[in-house]
Amino acid sequence: MRRRPPIKYATPAVILIVILLAMVLPASAGEHPPRSGYGPAQDVEFEIRSQSFESHYPDGMTFSIEAYSPAGDIVSAKLFYRYSPTAGHSVRLDVEPGQHEIVFEWDPTMGSIPAWLSVEYWWQLTDEAGNVYETEHYFAEYEDHTREWNRLESEDIIVFWFGMPDEVGQYVIDAMAAQRETYQAAFCQPLRFIPRAILYPDRESYMEWQVGLDAGHVIGTTRDDWGATVQVVSGNDYYDLAYGTVLHEVAHLYQMEVAGGLGVSWFVEGNATFFEISQQYDYEHRVRAL
Repeated sequence: MRRRPPIKYATPAVILIVILLAMVLPASAGEHPPRSGYGPAQDVEFEIRSQSFESHYPDGMTFSIEAYSPAGDIVSAKLFYRYSPTAGHSVRLDVEPGQHEIVFEWDPTMGSIPAWLSVEYWWQLTDEAGNVYETEHYFAEYEDHTREWNRLESEDIIVFWFGMPDEVGQYVIDAMAAQRETYQAAFCQPLRFIPRAILYPDRESYMEWQVGLDAGHVIGTTRDDWGATVQVVSGNDYYDLAYGTVLHEVAHLYQMEVAGGLGVSWFVEGNATFFEISQQYDYEHRVRAL
């Protein structure tokens, strides 16, 4: 039976947290649009005949582009990709004379990631005359085609799950909506991205994407460079997963995005615990222990 969420009130400690956060908020930097072309002939327009992205989860993904320059052969290419606006990656690729199709194979040994991360990517191409062309930004997802997932979206979060009841997604949507104003009041600004909650039903499926990693007994991880929290349900407690764990982990995303982290463990965890509606333990005792 669904439990009634307890009502929480701001305490002096919570007010202190809000004040400290306000003191460390960075000014938001403007986004710079990509340059389409520059070099010896700035008006050179490269021809992009095709570009594609293929997901092979959990074994990697393929980026490809077919491009031409009117000023000569393309001699080098650089692929930029990222999973959220907070951090990016790039790889430089050599191009053989006369080669027009450029392919990059990403595999999990380059940095294991879970299913359903958003992938933003773009190419920077250089021809033999020294002209540089940057493509538009493309968007895809690291899709898992090996099983049937559920997906639900709101203005607060995008949630993915499989092997669990249908109501799990709605629990997460409702929990995030219930805490929307609390996040805004505490952190003073929204995230630059819609966070993702990627929920696995067991450790076996959770571990399948962690190539070469020893996660011990860990059943969840949250990364700002993914813009996501990835969790395993514990004991079929779907309500606590949504109204406790996800809310706690999204708070960590806010901490990293807005304040660059909060330093000491007791403050980081105490702050994140404040956003839980369902608390299955004595959080004051836990903070004091930390």
